[in-house]
Amino acid sequence: MRIGHDALLEHWGRLKGWVDQSRADLEALSTLKRATQLWLETDKDPDSLIPVQRLDVFSGWIDDPGKRRLLTPEEDDFLQASSDHFASVLAVEQRTNRRLQRQRGGLIGSVALVSALALVVGVLSVQSQHNATEAATQRNIAQSRQVSMAAGTIRSQDPNLQAQMAAVASRLADSQEGLSALLDATSIDVPTRWLGAATSALGATPTGDVVIRANGDGTATLWRGTELTTSPGTGFVVLEQHTPVFSVAVAQRSGRLLALFAGPDVRALWDVTNEPRLVHDFPRDDATTYAARFEPNSDRIAFGAGDGSVSVFDISTPEAPTPITVLHLDPDAEGVPAPVSSLAWGPDGLLVVGGAASGLARWRLDGAPLRLADLATTFDGLGLRVLGVAINGSHVVAGLRGNAMLRWKVDGDTATALAPVTGFTSWVNDVAFAADGSTVIAGSSDQTTRLVDTTSGQVIRTLNGPAIVTGVALVDGQPVSAATDGSLRVWPATSPVLRAAASPVYNVGADGTSTWLAAGTGSDGIALWRWGTRTRVPVPAPPLDADETQAGAVTVAPSGKYLLGGTRGGNVLSWRLDDGGATFTSKVGGLDGTAAYLTITPDSALAAAIAYNGTRTGLYRVDETGHLAVQAMLETPTPQLAAFSRDGRILAVALADNRVLLYSVLDPTSPSLVATLTGFATAPISLAFSPTAERLAVGEDSGHVSVWDTTDPATPRRLHELGDAHASAYGLAFSPDGQRLAAATADNLIWGWQVTDAPRTLFALTADIGRPWDLRFIDGGRRLAVAGDDGRVRTWVVERQEALRQICSTRGAPLTGSEWSHYLPGVPTTDPC
Repeated sequence: MRIGHDALLEHWGRLKGWVDQSRADLEALSTLKRATQLWLETDKDPDSLIPVQRLDVFSGWIDDPGKRRLLTPEEDDFLQASSDHFASVLAVEQRTNRRLQRQRGGLIGSVALVSALALVVGVLSVQSQHNATEAATQRNIAQSRQVSMAAGTIRSQDPNLQAQMAAVASRLADSQEGLSALLDATSIDVPTRWLGAATSALGATPTGDVVIRANGDGTATLWRGTELTTSPGTGFVVLEQHTPVFSVAVAQRSGRLLALFAGPDVRALWDVTNEPRLVHDFPRDDATTYAARFEPNSDRIAFGAGDGSVSVFDISTPEAPTPITVLHLDPDAEGVPAPVSSLAWGPDGLLVVGGAASGLARWRLDGAPLRLADLATTFDGLGLRVLGVAINGSHVVAGLRGNAMLRWKVDGDTATALAPVTGFTSWVNDVAFAADGSTVIAGSSDQTTRLVDTTSGQVIRTLNGPAIVTGVALVDGQPVSAATDGSLRVWPATSPVLRAAASPVYNVGADGTSTWLAAGTGSDGIALWRWGTRTRVPVPAPPLDADETQAGAVTVAPSGKYLLGGTRGGNVLSWRLDDGGATFTSKVGGLDGTAAYLTITPDSALAAAIAYNGTRTGLYRVDETGHLAVQAMLETPTPQLAAFSRDGRILAVALADNRVLLYSVLDPTSPSLVATLTGFATAPISLAFSPTAERLAVGEDSGHVSVWDTTDPATPRRLHELGDAHASAYGLAFSPDGQRLAAATADNLIWGWQVTDAPRTLFALTADIGRPWDLRFIDGGRRLAVAGDDGRVRTWVVERQEALRQICSTRGAPLTGSEWSHYLPGVPTTDPC
């Protein structure tokens, strides 16, 4: 029986109670085992016996048949020999003592007893040390499991904290739960975090050379270049009275790096080229300044205030700015001015101002101020205030209190509304464009930061955090966010999760060098990436009949030269792969159902395709261009999956009738059946051959996984049984070194086993991609790529040291004392990195 880690943690208190109740017996039994071993190693020397009658710890064992049944024959012999020996010694002692009492007035003693007691004290001392070490080990394992479970509960709320806790769990003990938590932390977007004062604003140069976080206590923190992921930044004081700064902007002008700060008590221009210093303090009235922005490629700046005013200045001479104009938002129906919440400068002197519920105001300032038509900010029938606004040469975006981001396509002074970006569950507080304008980043009070494709409006990534997001920027491809908890979070430019399609991903494929990664979707064709850069590569549509669609089948040749796919009409498709991308090559038929699964020999010369729940498995010769030629059609009733052996000579085909057929395909034009694997309790639905040995893994619909020795294909032998999973094992994969086996199961877990001489469970990873269907080891076995029901492919680092290095190198600020006491009570404070 195996106790799942969740159950063990949930009932740990009860288990501890049982152990405490039986601790004396456990200690006695452990001592007896070690003492027996010592007795046997000394050829049953009487000096190795212990006076069991005289030691309380053994008092319940000598005459208790129930307890003695727990002993091995050798341990029972030792107990009896000790009892008999010291009964004899005791009789001698008693006679001697009586004589000594008569001769010396009651002096008692015995060299034999002293020697025996000294021996048992030594044995018990060694045992005590062993027990202490064992107790510490068990405590560490229990704490590792508890910390792992606690880390899992905050996975979607605070990924940085989860990753650091997982590192602690992994360091505490080499537990399955600790390793699983550590590896899981590599499969989600984990930011580098830098702590600061609560309520923060964010500013960055368009090129990302400088990033400044303005803090809620009147201070600011500055990062230059690569410092974002390596340093907590350089802090300086903006306001001695420590009042909030609501807005910050950064720009390079005439070889100087300048920063604007705005808030209830500040409207200032700073030079941050070297040591930050105040350049000019602008006059201000009672109205709070909420927004400040530089005009791109110009010496103009603008401040937006709570009284609805926008003040524009020329800073050609930063030490002596010149006022240009003051603009005003329209007041509401009761004459109350709308506070300016956000500003954005566009090309040719276009200024966009957010704040009024009636719309987004625009002025053209390339001459005398010219008011343009407002952009309506109505959403769901309501006029909603704009909280953040951004513009590039072709698009305007606005974040709303109405849980959405509005979009417009801009052509000169004409703006055309586009479909809004929805799905936020709270206000959208800030928005910004990437330097190339292709991506928008939006920060929300729902604690998410989202990346959106500028043209399509599709959400590319959603980054979860523990606090309301108040400022965002895209710096050299890296999303950066500031939040009300004061932390700056720098997210990785590339995600471990790849969006393939809106439909489920049923198969995933990769070549031998991990140049290519492919995903076969249910109804959206094939998604293909250059894995090294995570760049999506178009896959040209194949010529299909009007009523024919692509299926979810996909695989990449180990050589990386071609890509295969399938259709619901039983055709197999191929594309040549090279530096130019994918080029359609050929289409062949012959299957009597959907081409649902494809596999290729390690030398990339032969491929097989199954007709899911049909009756045929096809064999095809493939050249380096991907050109296909039919070799044979095997009659295989209701095939589920197929796999080639490491030498390409054996093809295994799993059938729905609880069999696996092994074919010799030395002559692919005339394959022959060499063996049939039986004895499966449920249908075998996944297969994988080891790349280093004659081993075949078979996954069943029940989740049971077995490993077979196929050294002699005619007489395969079942070697191992792996029963951890309790739901369908849809996908199996061996690591390139053949040491590990992974399974994607319908219980939404990714199981990993070491499958050498003594198999053991390594990890159980959280899929978090809907139902996982298929998986492959990539990056030379350092990572797993898993296809999911939600249209994504998630990847994990699956090597402990590499996962720990990744987490530690990007964590930023380590766990604080308050975090440690709150999330890790009772765990000794230590740095897991």
